[in-house]
Order: sequence, then C-alpha cells, then structure tokens
Amino acid sequence: MGDSDTSPPSVKRQKRQNAEDIPQVGEREVEGTAGLSTGASGKKAMQAGNENTIQDFLRQTANRRKRKLVSLEREISPPPMRRGGDASATPSGADTPIQPTPSTAFVDLTVSPSPPPPEPSTQVATSPNNHLPFRLTDIAALPTNGTVTLRSLLSPPSSDTPLTSLWSFNYMHTLSFLISHIPQSTLPTLSINIVHGYGSSDPRRAALDADRQTLPYPDNIRLIGAWMPEPFGTHHTKMLILFAGDKARVIVHTANMIQFDWGNMTQGVWDSGWLSSLPPSPTPISQSPIGAEFKSSLLAYLSAYGPSRTGPLTSALAPIDFSPVRAIFLGSVPGRHPLSTTPFGWPGLQRILQRIPISAPPATAPTPTLPSTVAIQVSSIATLPNTWFQSTFFKALQSHCKPTAASTSGSPAPQLKLIFPTTSEIRASLNGYASGSSIHMKTSSAAHRKQVASLKPHFCRWSSPQTTPSPPNVRLSARALAAPHIKTYIRYNPTPPGHEPSIAWALLTSANLSMQAWGGAPTSLGSSSRLSGGLHAQGPRDRQDDGSVVRICSYEAGVLVHPGLFGEVGKVDMRGIFDGDEGVAADWDEGENDAEGKRIKVGIRMPYDWPLTPYKGSDSPWSKQERHMQPDAWGEIWDGE
Repeated sequence: MGDSDTSPPSVKRQKRQNAEDIPQVGEREVEGTAGLSTGASGKKAMQAGNENTIQDFLRQTANRRKRKLVSLEREISPPPMRRGGDASATPSGADTPIQPTPSTAFVDLTVSPSPPPPEPSTQVATSPNNHLPFRLTDIAALPTNGTVTLRSLLSPPSSDTPLTSLWSFNYMHTLSFLISHIPQSTLPTLSINIVHGYGSSDPRRAALDADRQTLPYPDNIRLIGAWMPEPFGTHHTKMLILFAGDKARVIVHTANMIQFDWGNMTQGVWDSGWLSSLPPSPTPISQSPIGAEFKSSLLAYLSAYGPSRTGPLTSALAPIDFSPVRAIFLGSVPGRHPLSTTPFGWPGLQRILQRIPISAPPATAPTPTLPSTVAIQVSSIATLPNTWFQSTFFKALQSHCKPTAASTSGSPAPQLKLIFPTTSEIRASLNGYASGSSIHMKTSSAAHRKQVASLKPHFCRWSSPQTTPSPPNVRLSARALAAPHIKTYIRYNPTPPGHEPSIAWALLTSANLSMQAWGGAPTSLGSSSRLSGGLHAQGPRDRQDDGSVVRICSYEAGVLVHPGLFGEVGKVDMRGIFDGDEGVAADWDEGENDAEGKRIKVGIRMPYDWPLTPYKGSDSPWSKQERHMQPDAWGEIWDGE
C-alpha cells in the first residue's frame, strides 16, 4: 500500500531492544516504539537520506532564521522500549515576559526564551498566553521562534520563590527525565504528584514505582492511579500544574513525559503563566468572566478524579485568580454523561463552538459563498464508524453561533481537511521510522483499508513539497522533519484562493480522532450505542431530560482559543505564525483599529505548512502495521506490527 515495499526481505536484520513499548489492546490509543530494523545499507542510507534531506531543508529556510542552527550531524535514537500489559485502576473514595511594543498591540513572537541557568533568575514571568496562545516545543536541530523548553516551563517565578508542588498528568512518565528538568535545589521540599492510568496489577505501575525508588527524595513523589472504568480507555491527558508561594501555573500540552516525545517530535504547549492568588476579602472578588470560566471548567475536570486523588489540588487552585487567562478549557472524562449538560467530550466542544461566530468572506472575494475549512491534525485515527464521524463529530465541529451581520449567513458547510503524515514523511523525519511508533492508523483489515480509502480525499500532507526556491505563497512551519505528535483542530474563515486565512477558532488537545477520546454517538434510554471493542452505553441511572447520554472512555485535556477572547469581535485578527515571521505577519490587513488605534493581533504558532497539500495518488498515510523496506534517514527499515 502506497510507499510500502511488499517484496520479501532478503537483508539480514537485527531487532532493536525496546523499552517503554505500549501494548495494543482493542482500539486502545497507544503510543510507543517498535518494529525498527537495521538494514545492510544503513550507513549509506544515513548519509544519502538523512544528510541530503535535512540539509536541503535547512538551506531552504536558513535565510529566514534569526540565529545559526545546531548541526544535525549527530546520532538521534529513540528510547528503548519495554512491553507490558494494561489494566484499569479501580475506583476509590518561567519564560521571558511578554510586553506590548509601543507601536503595536502584539509582541515579537520570533523570540524564544533561552534555556535558563541551573537556578532561575529573579525575573517574574507574566502570562504568555495573550498574543501567542499556542507554542511548539523546542527542537535543537530546528528553528526556535514560537517555541518553549520543558526546563523553562518547570522554572519557578523567581529564585526566591521556589516550586513547592508539581502535578503531572500523563499517559507515560519517565520520572528521571522529569526530575532532570526541575531546579535541583527545590527537590528536598518539592511535592511531586504523578497522575497515571495504570492499575494496581499493571507491571508498568510497578516499573514506575521502581523508577521512583531510584530518585532523590522518593518519599516526596506520590503516584496517583486515575479511576479507569472503561476497558478501552486510557489516561491520555497531558498537563502540568505547578505551585510556588501563592502562585500557580497551568500547562496543557501534547507530549508524554519521556525524552523521546520532547526530543524530535512536534508537540504543542499552552501555558497560563504564573497566576497570583486572590487577595483575602470578606466578600467575593470580581474576576474576569473568561478566566473564571476556564477555572470552573478545569476544576470540574479535576474533581472528576475524586477527592482522594485530586482533592488537595482543587483546594490549592481555589484561591488562584485566573483573570489573565484568555482561553477555554475542554476535557474528557470516562463515563456516561448526559448529552444536554455535560461539559466533556464532543458535546462540550459543540456548546463552546455555538458561541463563536464565523467571519463572512471578504467583500472582494470572487464568490460570496466560499466555504470555511475545518482542519483536523492528529497523531492517531481510530476505527471511525461513518455515522459517528460525519453525523456526530464533524457535525459538532461545524457548530457556530447564529449568523449576524459580521458572520456568515447561508454559507456552505465547511470543507474537511485531515492532516496526517505520509509514509515518505515519516521515513525522512529526524527520527526516521522510530517517529512512526507514536503515530497510529490501522490498515491490516479490509474494513481498515476501506476507511483509509474513504478518508483519502480529505487527507493532506504534514509538510509542503520541498522545492528550491519555495513558492512565494508557501508558509513553512520549520517542522517538516519533526513528525507530529501534536493534535490540533482549527477552523479557518472563508478565504479566497491565494490568500492566507484568518482563524475562527483553534483547539490544542491531547485528544486524537476517536470515539474513546471524544465520546460515542448519543444513546437514548433503553437503547445501546456500540463503541469499538464492544462497549455499550445504556442504563436508567443516566437519564436526564430526554435520556440521551454520551459514553466517553478516556481522560483528555485541551485548550481552545478564538478572537472573541482577546477583544471585541471584529477588532481581533487571529492568524497562523510560521518560521521567520517578525512578530505577527507583516502583511496582515490592519483593518479596523481598537479604541487605542491599534489592531489586536493574535498568532497561532502553526505546526504544519500552509497552504495545505492534498495527498497525491502515490501518497499513503503512515501505518506502523505495514512493512516498510526502504531504509529511512538512519538506514533502518520497519518490520511492521
């Protein structure tokens, strides 16, 4: 299929020793590394494939960089992998401050904070989420504008205000990796809470505890198993919550807490910055309604874990003032939830989108009925019943508020784009086929292949074709060689061909494209709705209003932003930020100014290139189930799974 070589292997191959491999159970969303083999032509392929591919890319983008790139002439290897079973737990009871420039209402978005010294400075970081809400993780070999490092995220607000508590929610943890990025002087008194999804009998839980025992101050590290009621669910949320003095910081991201994910994979980060506590007052203090809603949604999500697990965390967040936040928190929690009221999954997303307007096409557009675009970019596409994908999930993504003079009226339904890497893009990536161990799409059965065929008209490449020179209208993200583990859902406003679109809303989340993450189709009282793996949603105790419920299997967390969070509708321009952009793109139309004579501009650091490039006939989506015999950039082949 596609780039897969079906000829019988004649080259002697040696399997890599792998640890941290994740078992494949049913339709469980999994992340891991397996299947790599080293071909006889390894060294030649490394030189011919990796050096040429990477150096060609660097030459194409070098003239738009602000600093010299780190050399790529170094070995990059995935972490070793370890297989283990899966079980569900049982229920029981700072970065550089952002400051507006004098002449604009936005900041220089090309500057990424340098890695901090071993002990952080005394400079207090302000909220970085106001004009660049989403950033990418730093990759040493690639440009760093609009990026952030894990070390800077885990830095305290000042040297005299050390971290006191850290909560890490994730699917995978390597504790020694996490500890290595925390200021060492804080470890004797730092409370570290690791929230995971491993059951008491899961060998991965035992391995996590063994890792804990090898670290300094192991008694300061608490392992917290989330309640996992669904056999095909995972604890997939990726979030950090930090405390220092009377301040707190919330970081929602897309990377497992392992070296492999933070090394050469494209990941996304939303960071609240350090938030202060509300001053003591006998009466309630007025807070920003946007920040208050974010706080309420976050606390509702955290409370779902139960007081024995996250009670201390919700209590610690209660006095924090979230007024600086300009974002909406969206989570998923396992269970059967009433369709009409739940804030979780696709119903929660639909309710958020019903408050957001979609801009009308420009008056100069050649046709007044241009469609908008919903671009889904994920690292895993599960088995998707068409009735769920089209009639439930994509229908929810099309939601927006009722038309007004400033929004669309009678416009066509948005067009769907699915951004997913091709086999050739994985082969040429910084980690080669190893990157594909964290990217999932099944192709082993006739049903799977039928799904791929039905989605192919919507598929777009992760990167634009690399040509020299690049076409003038192509915007490069400088992440073509870093395979995507990030997940984004973005709606672009209607835009004439050849123009860069503005953004109606953008969602950064841990949730891939699956019913386990977003919830199945609504189920009425007395009926059942089949999810992958034979799950059913039914039961009279779930009845509320019309009795419809939605069953969600996994924990997920994401953050959504839209122009209305940053200023008056019609006076905020939200667009993509790409490699080499000086602040906000210089060619944006200034349009109407705000009360101070400044146009409010918000940039979304884009992980993929623009315009989107549809699959060609020879392109096929990456599938780690298939054998790939053409050596990758490091001279290795993929044996399949």
